[in-house]
Amino acid sequence: MTAPQSPAEPDRPRTRGRWAGLSLAALWLPFPALLWVESYARPEPWLFGFPLFYWYQFAWVFVSSALTWCAYLHTTPGRGAGLR
Repeated sequence: MTAPQSPAEPDRPRTRGRWAGLSLAALWLPFPALLWVESYARPEPWLFGFPLFYWYQFAWVFVSSALTWCAYLHTTPGRGAGLR
């Protein structure tokens, strides 16, 4: 007896070109920014009572989310090159 076959996935065009490259760069940007710890491993300046080490990393949570959202918009077929 053979295993049931799953339905074939629809053909989805892959995004290529300038937007794909920019989206890939946007997704990789947080990695070196957060892995280069010496650049932000200091107590000064303070923001709302928190040293730079903490608020720099917390700010990247929002920046990374925005970059991921933009990459999604630009690489998902049918979304075009921006908001609709």
